[in-house]
Amino acid sequence: MKRTVDVEIAGCDGVEGFIAYHLSEALGTVGGYAFVKKNRITIDLSEVKTPLTPGQISDLLVSLLRAFGLDLHCNVSVTEDGLMVSVVDCDAVRNILRGSTEGGLEQLYQCPVCGYITPYRELLSEHEKLHYVFI
Repeated sequence: MKRTVDVEIAGCDGVEGFIAYHLSEALGTVGGYAFVKKNRITIDLSEVKTPLTPGQISDLLVSLLRAFGLDLHCNVSVTEDGLMVSVVDCDAVRNILRGSTEGGLEQLYQCPVCGYITPYRELLSEHEKLHYVFI
C-alpha cells in the first residue's frame, strides 16, 4: 500500500492550506492526515489500519469541497501520481473561503518545518516546540 498520496491543486494558488486542514480533520478518524508540501498537499496514510483507495480519497475530497460549496468551481480527478483538484473559477473559490464560518484563508497557520496546519496561532507555537524536543 502506498503510504502517501499527493494532491495537486491547479488553477488557484493559496488554497492548499484550507483544503489540507479540512482533509486532516476528515482523515483523523482513520489515522491519516494531510499537510502542505511545496505547493501541493501530501496525505500521510502510514497510520491508517484499513487501506484507502485513490477513489475513496477522491470521494472524501469531493465531499469536503461540497460541504463548503466549492464543488461547483473545482473538479477532482485521480491521476497516475495521485489526485488533481482543478480549480475552474479561482475568484469564486477565494470568495467562498473568505466568507467561510471556519475562518477562511487568512486565519490558518502553517508550520515551516513540516507543513502542519491549524487555525490557532497558540497551537502552532506549541506544535513547533515538538521539533526541538529531540535535538
